[in-house]
Amino acid sequence: MRLALVSQPGLFADGLAALLQGLGDGVDVIQASPDQPLRGMGGFHLFVVDLDGLGNASAGIVRGLRSEVAAPIVAISTEVDQTRMSAVLSAGARAYITKAFGREQMLEVMRRALRDGPAPSGARERVGDLATSSRPSRSDAPYNLTPQEMQVLAHLCEGHTNLGIAKRLSVKESTVKVHVHSTYQKLGVQNRTQAARVGARLQAVRDIQLEHARNGGTLRDWLIPHMTDEAHRKGEVLFRKGDPGQALYYIHRGLIALQEIGEVAGEGELLGEIGIFAPEQARTCTACCQTDAKLFCLSAEQARRLYLENPQFAYHIVQLIAQRLTRERNTKGVQRIVR
Repeated sequence: MRLALVSQPGLFADGLAALLQGLGDGVDVIQASPDQPLRGMGGFHLFVVDLDGLGNASAGIVRGLRSEVAAPIVAISTEVDQTRMSAVLSAGARAYITKAFGREQMLEVMRRALRDGPAPSGARERVGDLATSSRPSRSDAPYNLTPQEMQVLAHLCEGHTNLGIAKRLSVKESTVKVHVHSTYQKLGVQNRTQAARVGARLQAVRDIQLEHARNGGTLRDWLIPHMTDEAHRKGEVLFRKGDPGQALYYIHRGLIALQEIGEVAGEGELLGEIGIFAPEQARTCTACCQTDAKLFCLSAEQARRLYLENPQFAYHIVQLIAQRLTRERNTKGVQRIVR
């Protein structure tokens, strides 16, 4: 298999040429600088073009190469600029990736480019993510989104930033930017708000969010930004049985005793959800600080809105209430037996 690497000579070009050898046995990588004549460069299975240093000439070089060769073209750059990315993809690149990608990610791009073949001339559906092409990879994938793009869209719908999504998926922020740009193109939207509106209607996105909730996921991460912090002293009463349920609490530090049921809630637990979501919206027990405590507080109105907007939060609340009601029922059953 013959591959052409169009890049300025240097350490990166040598390293990329060595990486391309990982595509299989018998790979022959021919290096060429961008100013070399491209005519007569037939017989290649793949062209990899390093865009760094080409500036505004990037799209022109890709377009010229696309007109001369039949092999797919993969563009690579340190930049994640949406205007440049769109121009390069429209010029005929099969995929656009960044140098922040790891070895296996890059190789996966090359493999899928080889499998999918050259991009259609003038096509704008192509995107620069992990080897996503204009050809559907799954017949049931909404908008032809890849699994990576679906994950990114699910997190985007929850309001996370690119950096926040990168941390949750254990990838670089530049990788997320490429996925976001790709998703915009496929959904036919221009910004995050529009993408979130489309994503909220997709069952596949809701399924991903539900799976995150089942796994216990990131309750603190997506709840805390909506909450205010409070400090309470040992012995202080947060609320009493029968009080209106006006707030939901997340315990950051300390212990809270629930007096009527004889339980103690600790760090990382939610408190006060039944008083907000019960029909009578009244506290079912008294909560008293067993130690000094630092809490995060969410108003009842915010909690109800978040319940409607965030499937993960809603699922967690339903589970939490069910667990506590089940535990209370079992405890009363034991008490009757003892009596």
